[in-house]
Amino acid sequence: LHLLADRLKLETLNQQLEKNVDVLWESQKVLDTGRVNYQGYTPNFCRVETQVDNTVLLESQIKKTHLNDILPKKGVLTGNVI
Repeated sequence: LHLLADRLKLETLNQQLEKNVDVLWESQKVLDTGRVNYQGYTPNFCRVETQVDNTVLLESQIKKTHLNDILPKKGVLTGNVI
């Protein structure tokens, strides 16, 4: 059952690739490189991550984001804020 759920989740994430969607950016983590990793959610509750310079503030904001990849082990989309 878990394998089926993982496969269906990956299919759903694949359908979101190359789309521009609104993302509500919620949490941030400062990386060793000095950049910041943000996590947020699309309107259909897909989790998204992006990395930005530490001068960019995204937390608690909705920003149009281009979804460009999947991190399959985490089950997360990656994107770039437009």
